[in-house]
Parts: sequence; C-alpha cells; structure tokens
Amino acid sequence: MRLGLHYWNFSTPAHPSELAPALAETARIAEQAGVSAFTVMDHYFQMEFTTSAEEPMLEAYTTLGYVAAKTERMTLRRCRSAGRCGAATTAGSTAGTTSWPRR
Repeated sequence: MRLGLHYWNFSTPAHPSELAPALAETARIAEQAGVSAFTVMDHYFQMEFTTSAEEPMLEAYTTLGYVAAKTERMTLRRCRSAGRCGAATTAGSTAGTTSWPRR
C-alpha cells in the first residue's frame, strides 16, 4: 500500500515566518514515515468547502519546489481541483493531477 499526504492548510502555524520550517518538517517526517506522495492545492478557491477564501494559500509550484529541496524520494503532485488528487502515476500525469517522479 502507498500513502500520500495532501498539505492543504497553510494557516498553521499562525505566524507566516514559521510556515516554511513547518512545511519542511512535515514533508521530512512524512517521507521518513514512508509516505510516497506529497500533494498541494493549485486552485485558490477549492478551499471554499473547508475554510474561507481569506486563509493563507501558497502557490503550488513554488511550494513543491521547496519541498523537493527538503526531501529525497516522495512523488510531488499538485491537485488541479477539489477532489482530484487521487491515483497519480510517477510516469506522468493523470486526470486532475500532475506528478513529478524523484530520481
């Protein structure tokens, strides 16, 4: 079984200067625990069912680039819309996701 982690809440920790270290630590711990994929949201308004549009949101590609620099093996993906983060492949993209294999 492979497990993935979807990082969608960028309002914790509360202070913006603590966000990058928290994101890096979360990704490293997930990878050490055997998580095989790490995803982040791409669309700002896909949060509307879980929180308000005023909550902090990071740009997906920059976030994944940062996570790539802090991890070694996880497949990194961006989710293109709500509910479309499932079944990605490390060979390319599937409907709703874009995947980058780690070499």
